[in-house]
This record gives sequence, C-alpha cells and structure tokens, in this order.
Amino acid sequence: MVSPVFNLDKIMIFNAKYSVLFFISIYSLSINSVATDFASGNWGDTKQDIISIETRENYTPPGNQNFLVYKDKISIFKHSNIVYLFENNQLTDGYFDFQDEHILFQDYVEDYFIVQKQLSKKYALPVSNEQIWHPDAQIIEKPQWGNAIANDDLILKSIWHSDNSIITLQLSFQSNKMHHLLSYQSTRPDIEVMTPDAF
Repeated sequence: MVSPVFNLDKIMIFNAKYSVLFFISIYSLSINSVATDFASGNWGDTKQDIISIETRENYTPPGNQNFLVYKDKISIFKHSNIVYLFENNQLTDGYFDFQDEHILFQDYVEDYFIVQKQLSKKYALPVSNEQIWHPDAQIIEKPQWGNAIANDDLILKSIWHSDNSIITLQLSFQSNKMHHLLSYQSTRPDIEVMTPDAF
C-alpha cells in the first residue's frame, strides 16, 4: 500500500527534545473516551459525525465533500494536520501529517524512529519495515539517511495491522520537502476504501 500524500497546498492549505509523552499523545489521538479507529472517529462515521465529535479547529476549505482537515500539537510535533477521508460519506482512511521543520535532514529520521518505536509498543512489531532505495542510489549508513531521503534516494516505510486497520508510517521527499505521514486505512469488509487516484 502506498501511503497517501494529500496536497494541502492545493486545497487551502526546531529541533525539540524528545519525550516519552509522544506515545501518550499518539494514543490520545486514537481515542475519544473509548478506543476509536482513527483520531476521534470510527470507520463508517459520516462527515457530520466527525464534525460533531471533533473539538479541534476545523481547517477544511468550504465546499469539499470528501475530507476534513484539523490541526493539533502532538508531543514533539508542534504542527500536525489531521486529515479524515471519506468515500460515499463514510470514513475510510485518515492520516497525521507531521509538519515540523528541521534544519538537519537527519532530525526527520530521528523523528521517524521515535514514532516507529512508540507505535510498536501499541501494535507490536511492524509486519513490514522497509528501507526503499532508488535502484541507482548508493546505499549509505543510517547516520546519512536524512541526506539520502532529501536526495530522493530513500523512503522509510513501516506497516502495522490492527483489528480494523492498516497503519503505515512513511518518511519520503516530495515536492521539495520532507513528508512524514502516519496513515490509517480501514480493513472492514463493509467499508469501501479510497483508491490511490482519490488522493
């Protein structure tokens, strides 16, 4: 599964100390008093259901019927987009888009592995953990992976399975910037998930 990259520039659109509170913050985005499938919602919820439940400020541009955008601080991430995606007015997918910027590319890699570690505590070890190198790239050591990603030579990707979801963490370089996404996709048989073309 290719993690969706939702181009928020088209629709409206620091180096921090790392904390164990990150796990608590990630988990808090996945519950609303009781466990939920993504952020504050469950697969199959309507757009109006999410609007009624969400307490964060709504940044969705007017007129769109297929997604909702909210923003929040998530532990070390001061700036994150929370995007709900709908098909036939049912919540099918969603993702956290971590927006913090760093001077050093390697700091994005450090962020990635912090998220990976904490998700593994919640969902167990990933079913897939990939370093995807460009065929023409020179494979280099981990301390230089940030530069490799910025050169579009490397993508980091990890996948977990839960009862109702496929969870994908990905760090890549697209549109001249780092993209650090944590995406959730429904695996419920009664939910028609969005195809890649829908993004």
